[in-house]
Amino acid sequence: MSGARHNLSNFFREGISAGRLAGTANYQRVSTDFFVMYNNARNGRISGLNAVIFIANDFEGQCKFYEETLGLELASRQEDAAFFKIGNQTLGIFARSHHPEGTKRLGDATHGISHLEFLLAEADLEKTIAKLKATGAHAYGDNFADADGNLFHFKH
Repeated sequence: MSGARHNLSNFFREGISAGRLAGTANYQRVSTDFFVMYNNARNGRISGLNAVIFIANDFEGQCKFYEETLGLELASRQEDAAFFKIGNQTLGIFARSHHPEGTKRLGDATHGISHLEFLLAEADLEKTIAKLKATGAHAYGDNFADADGNLFHFKH
């Protein structure tokens, strides 16, 4: 717990002292977010979602879909695992060989997760939906599917 407090305190203090936060429009939001994160870390509460990890049936197809079709930033790549940055969170794609215990827990399923909700500016929604439909990723309604059939949609 003290490590989390120390890291958050340093982040906040360094941001203020470097002038990166003070006097900006984001100052109130950042200071409020910091207060919530700091208190949650101090009180042992979960303060956010760091990553979502897919176990992929089609590892290469999934990597191509998230990098090329959705345009996510590839943060790190191994032979059988890839990590993409989505804001402050991470999307991990694992080949079945990368995480044998996780794969075993899928049971008879070939891949796993219910769906994702991506945040997307309303101004970008139409263009993104058109691109996804052009690649055949439309599933139904306002839902789309990646290379393994995992569903996702957008919130704005």
